[in-house]
Amino acid sequence: MRLHRLTVTAFGPFAGTETVDFDRLAGGGLFLMHGPTGAGKTSVLDAICFALYGQASGSRAPREMRSESSSPNWRR
Repeated sequence: MRLHRLTVTAFGPFAGTETVDFDRLAGGGLFLMHGPTGAGKTSVLDAICFALYGQASGSRAPREMRSESSSPNWRR
């Protein structure tokens, strides 16, 4: 399996809509996810697991993954 693109809205620390283009990142074969604590690295992995399996990689419930910074009127 190969990931091409991931788009999340109001997920984890991402209040708006964010897209990760894995094709662009993996142009050289491998890529590294890095950044300071709280930058959203684990949230990207949680979003991938949630998209594939309906649950996060950790122990968080789906309702806990919604961004606390997003608009209260945002709905699926």
